[in-house]
Amino acid sequence: MSSLNKGSLINALEKFGKFMANPSSEFEATIYSASHNNAWFTAEEVKKALLSLSKMLNINDLNTWFDTISLNPTPKRVGL
Repeated sequence: MSSLNKGSLINALEKFGKFMANPSSEFEATIYSASHNNAWFTAEEVKKALLSLSKMLNINDLNTWFDTISLNPTPKRVGL
């Protein structure tokens, strides 16, 4: 298994941000089911939170963040 580098992590997080901004119909169903299981998680508020998170996962902010951290070139394997 290849290790993730900064570029691939940034790309994955940016795609995840875009997914949260435009959720699929399956994900929409999960959002609505959360409100049925817990009244604190209304669909409107969950969507608002996801949209806010998606705005944080933009390419400029991700590049800035990743410039301040270093990744271990030899990641450890962890069994769960």
